Formats: sequence, C-alpha cells, structure tokens
Amino acid sequence: MTHSTPSHISIGVDVGGTKVLCAAFNTNNELIAHSQVSTKQGEVEIVDEVCKLISEVINQIILKYGNDTKFTIGIGVPGLVNQHTGQVSESVNLGSHSIDFKTEIRKRFGLNSVIDNDVNAAAFGAYNYYGSDSSSLVFLNLGTGVSAGIIINGSIFHGSTGVAGEIGHIVADTQGRDCPCGQRGCVETIISGTGLSKLWPAKNEYPIASLLRNVSAKNKEAEKVWNKFISTLVSALQIITVTFDPEIIVIGGGVSKTGAILLKGVKEYICRLEQKSSFLSSLKIPDRVVIANQEVFFGALGAALIGRRYDDKAKEEN
Repeated sequence: MTHSTPSHISIGVDVGGTKVLCAAFNTNNELIAHSQVSTKQGEVEIVDEVCKLISEVINQIILKYGNDTKFTIGIGVPGLVNQHTGQVSESVNLGSHSIDFKTEIRKRFGLNSVIDNDVNAAAFGAYNYYGSDSSSLVFLNLGTGVSAGIIINGSIFHGSTGVAGEIGHIVADTQGRDCPCGQRGCVETIISGTGLSKLWPAKNEYPIASLLRNVSAKNKEAEKVWNKFISTLVSALQIITVTFDPEIIVIGGGVSKTGAILLKGVKEYICRLEQKSSFLSSLKIPDRVVIANQEVFFGALGAALIGRRYDDKAKEEN
C-alpha cells in the first residue's frame, strides 16, 4: 500500500571523511528516508558508493509513495568544487585529486545533480534551520578536517575560486605537525578529529572523550592539550568574526558532539581574553556561537536544498 505522493523529494548526499550519508526530504524539509555507509578512499570507489546510496534511498521512497515521485539531487563533498562543472579537486581527506559525480549520476539516474563543498552544504542546511531570519551565518566544521561554510544574505559565499572558508589551512603553529596540505602546523592539525587523535592518542574511545576524562582527572598533559585545542578554536572563531561578522556561528562536525562542555570551554577562554581587550569584548563572540544540533543531518539537508534551489532556478529560466 502506498502513501500520498509528495510533489517533490529532494535528495541530499553528505560525503565525509569517515561516512557517506544520503537523505531525502519533502518540501517541508522533513526527513523521509536515509541510508549511510563508511567512506571508501579513491575516486571510483566514492562515486560508486554515492550512487548506490542514492539508488537505495530512491527505492525506499518508491516503495512508500509509488513511481510518480519527482527527485532532485544535491551532493556535498570535501574539496574544491568548480561551480560550473561540478568537478571536485584536491579532496585530500578522500584520497582523491579529481572526482566527477555529475556524469555518473546523469548516466545512472537520468538526473542532473548539483555539487558543492560539504561544509558549504552544511552551512546552507544550518542557515535554513537556525538563521533564515538573519543576514549571515558561518558553519565551522570540526570533523576529519576543519573548514567553514559561509552564508551571506541567504547565499553561499564561494569566493573567486571556491576556496573561501578553508580556515583549517591557516597556520596556527609554525613548529607544529605536518598537514596533508603541505604546510606545517595548520589549524586542522590541532582542532580536527584527525589532528586531535595525534595530539591525544586514545585506544578504544574517541580522543576528545578520553581527553576530557583526563582533564577532569587533573592530568597535566591532558590540560595542556585541551588548552591548545581551545585556544586554537577561539582563534578560528575570532578570525571568522572579524572577517565575516556573522550573526550566528554554528560549530559542527564530530568533535562538536562534546556539546555543552565544548561551548563552556570556548566561552570561558574568550571571557579571559575579553578582560584584557575591550575590542574583543565588543565583538560579543560568545553570543554568536551555538553547537550544532546533533540530531539534524545538516550536510545532507543543505545539499538537498541546494539541489532543489538549482532546479527551481532552472524552471524560472525556462
């Protein structure tokens, strides 16, 4: 038995360094189907995995609603995305220098797809969830890597080459660890999940959980690593604030799952800095920062909305 068919279903794929999530949303942005797998390395493997997930989600929807459903597809991928061709380059955390989803999706499903950077997609999802009444929002992703998605006046800010928001590759410690980008001591080597796992190796549990447990136990080395993590994160928040002056800064990604503890650490550190700087105090950074709701698939939602917006514009032009 089928249910009444939604007029339009938007499929969003969030390709991350550790997992690939495909989700479908109706016109009210309600989640109606999803599927997830661990990320594989390499161009052919990633494209094949994404197509399999899309097929699985489409089949879920057809079983529920029937064959008359209209689909649009958006995909968020780490790396530099050519907005004209959809080609993804320098996706360091996927072990690939060039990925082409559009050609394969058109061949397999007969559908156009819209490709954007994964954090841009998450930012667009967060904007529609948190800040559609605001003029600007930045989504700071602390995941396998670190980058920021920037929304200005309701639109994604890509910059002139698509590199806008790659804040993870700002050098924070010239004596720090080598970064996959070829530099040394990047922000990403400190506040990403990958970076933190090297600063604080942990067996059989997440590095951030182990770190915080040892901080609570007054472990001096743990306190040192935590202070470095928080100070670097706060520097990133300062850079975001003075560069884009967003009304809302959403901290997301796997590391953000620490939630209230992370927010408390950030606010306490900023509070200490504000006591020495009236300028920093005037920025009111703590009032701008929120931790992403862990129950919302921001990356997939944003990708789906990007795909839907592209389809709507194409209709208007025709």
